[in-house]
Amino acid sequence: MLQPTHIFCVTAFLVIFHSPSVDSVKCYKCEGPLNLGLSCENNLKEIPVIECATLVCSHYVVGNPGSQILSRGCRPTNICQSLEDQYATNPAVSVTRCTTCDSDLCNSANTVTATVIVAIAMLLQILSGWV
Repeated sequence: MLQPTHIFCVTAFLVIFHSPSVDSVKCYKCEGPLNLGLSCENNLKEIPVIECATLVCSHYVVGNPGSQILSRGCRPTNICQSLEDQYATNPAVSVTRCTTCDSDLCNSANTVTATVIVAIAMLLQILSGWV
């Protein structure tokens, strides 16, 4: 028999991962050097927001250990693979981190991680009640 907490967890899980079909998504847009404390890195309130009609939001870091660039913006869904391919022949430059997402302002990086952690916790709660 389903407990009230299981019903709540299932409902919350569905709400979190339901992605309604929309014509555009809002993304943070900026680019700049990493580890210098600039707004692109850690102050989302100062980063411009743009609407992406047919693209997804992206968040990636490219460079070498001494000089890395952080980029947030609208990109094609295959941007991570494109970057990997672009830098595959240059051992001095690499893609340290690359993610894409398709919900408003999801390219803040911290939000994506929190959503995944909450979803996993809810899924574990659901499964623990059914086993």
